[in-house]
Amino acid sequence: VDPKAQIWKLESAGEGKYIIRSADTPEYVLTVSGTADGTADGKTPSSDGNVFLSKYDSKDTQLWIIEEK
Repeated sequence: VDPKAQIWKLESAGEGKYIIRSADTPEYVLTVSGTADGTADGKTPSSDGNVFLSKYDSKDTQLWIIEEK
């Protein structure tokens, strides 16, 4: 496993939202499929709530809010 591929960088997108970028290939970001909360029933890559890597294209599904609990 490439250790650098396991490193992520948080980039502020303003208004308390962040873009989570790959440190190895910064044009790729974490993206969520759909806008619903994911469940354990999601059985396909396109099930709402599943997270995948894609090129950044300014979509809301690529913005993350990080909360402290």
